[in-house]
Amino acid sequence: MWKLPDSVDIGPITYITRYEPRLADEGLMGRILFLESIIEIRPGMSDQLEELTLVHERLHGALFHAGIREHDEPTLDVIAGEVIRILRAVKQWQVGEVLTT
Repeated sequence: MWKLPDSVDIGPITYITRYEPRLADEGLMGRILFLESIIEIRPGMSDQLEELTLVHERLHGALFHAGIREHDEPTLDVIAGEVIRILRAVKQWQVGEVLTT
């Protein structure tokens, strides 16, 4: 079962993670506040969407810390989804399951 971690490390910075209900009013699933070192996630989403959103925001952070300020949301959506698929495949491989997808 998915549980939002209390914090995540992105590059040299530890970001606090928290739920932020106001994101729904803004039409957002998540956001990263670089100057405050906070990642906010919209509550009430499925576990899978929360995980996807956290990975998406982490990618924003990684690019920010690498000095890459210009990038688009659809690209990060695709990369975040594939990162999760790869991590799941590695986990299955580590426990000896046959990979079929």
